[in-house]
Amino acid sequence: MQMNVSDWTQIVSTAFAAGSAALSCLSIWLLRRQILSVDRSTEASVFLSVNEEWKSIYPVYRQVLVSEIDWIQFRRHDDRDAYMNSPAWQKIRPVFAFYEFIGSCVASGLLKPDMVFRLVNVNTTLWKKYAPLIEEMRQMKPGPYPDLYLHWQRLSEMREAYVFK
Repeated sequence: MQMNVSDWTQIVSTAFAAGSAALSCLSIWLLRRQILSVDRSTEASVFLSVNEEWKSIYPVYRQVLVSEIDWIQFRRHDDRDAYMNSPAWQKIRPVFAFYEFIGSCVASGLLKPDMVFRLVNVNTTLWKKYAPLIEEMRQMKPGPYPDLYLHWQRLSEMREAYVFK
């Protein structure tokens, strides 16, 4: 069997096409690895920030965990804004804001629930304790605020359902 120029052209063309496809696959694989590396870097950076914040609010968290809700203080305020400026609120706010931030990070995909539940104490008892207060605050004047601490609520619900493997 004798090969002519046309046959050689087809063989070379096929070889270049296969090589091009292989290089494309390699490029996609490398790009995917780079993106995953950036995602993991971002996740690690966010988590380090979260860890620093957790260390700074931990003493307040311990107080909030063991203290009773001051319903009398709460009921003295006829609107949410007034209560949110009260000394009672100022004591518990950092803990609430921390959990809301963690829940927002999970909801936006910056942190994975599995990692959060392994490295941060998402205390569902704390949510259950303060849920009645937050529910009332959601309905207070100046108008309904149904999203108040919704990310913390969802994070607690996820944690309740989470099973460590």
